[in-house]
Amino acid sequence: DELKRKKAIYEQHCAEVGRDPSTVLLTVGMNVVLVHDEKDAKPVLDRLPVERRAVTRTATVEQAAEILQPYLDAGFGGFTFSNQTLPTTDAIARAGELIKAIRGSAVAA
Repeated sequence: DELKRKKAIYEQHCAEVGRDPSTVLLTVGMNVVLVHDEKDAKPVLDRLPVERRAVTRTATVEQAAEILQPYLDAGFGGFTFSNQTLPTTDAIARAGELIKAIRGSAVAA
């Protein structure tokens, strides 16, 4: 699968430059806007610039944890969100909920 292929490329590059892959914290950028529930998805997407809508997903905390799981399984140790996807204290709280949801996985919370 694509994620495994990319990880193999990364590991090959580390070998070529003499770097231990375990000394690098791999992170993944999330093009996800966390929503309270699915009915909030459309209004959230409607507020985004048109060009960003095609590359942005909405997800509940539970859905985002499922999206992240393959990356965690592949050895990624963290994730990032764009500041634009966390514009309110409620949005930041949902990000905290996501961290709690995946705690105990490969991500250091």
